[in-house]
Amino acid sequence: MVAALLVALVVGLVVRNLGGDDAAGGGVDTSTPTVSAWDETSTPSATPSSPSPSGVTTVACPPGVDPGEPGDVVNGQIRASGLQAPVPDGFDSTYRMVPWLTGTAQVWKRIGDTTWVHTVTLGRLPAGTKLGDVQQSAKALMDCWTSSDRYPGRQSRTDLEAQAVTVDGRPGYWMRADVTVKDSDNPTIRGGRVDVIVIDTGNAAGYSVWHSAVHLGDEQVQKLVDESRAALKVTG
Repeated sequence: MVAALLVALVVGLVVRNLGGDDAAGGGVDTSTPTVSAWDETSTPSATPSSPSPSGVTTVACPPGVDPGEPGDVVNGQIRASGLQAPVPDGFDSTYRMVPWLTGTAQVWKRIGDTTWVHTVTLGRLPAGTKLGDVQQSAKALMDCWTSSDRYPGRQSRTDLEAQAVTVDGRPGYWMRADVTVKDSDNPTIRGGRVDVIVIDTGNAAGYSVWHSAVHLGDEQVQKLVDESRAALKVTG
């Protein structure tokens, strides 16, 4: 994600279903979520649920926090919570609150003529959440973001990467996983490649977070996101 990033962090985009109420090519309604497959604003289960027929379980997500002041997208840069990166070509900006992060900023791009989109989100995990160090925090966020509560219709999760990284000299931890889904309304959607990177920027307010996912097999979008990832910077 940064020139100084010592490992190839794939920053994918969040594969998310907008739902029928979102106009094609338009913004995402942050006040009344309508998504049915990926929704940062839905209320996660408080405790793990029983396995679904595919063997996938819902996991507990971090507690909700005050969203604080949102980040922004200015001059082609996503800026939020001590991180900055170029907007991938063809992506639009929006604001969607992630219940357990503060100061978020997001960009997204629709996947063909489906109701799903790719997204990249920056935010901060408040120190008071106390999920542990960067490795423990990355695992907790990945477990939440890839659970069946976040991806209804999820069939499987395959972990691909889990390793310590350095971004602009700051320690972090990166995890990547592929999630497969079956969406009868969007049969061409295969799932998402999800990346979670948690970075200790030295800010007492908490860790900075990069969350993203890219539609499985979409190499063109993956390349765009990789380029954005390679230019990720720590700003504070």
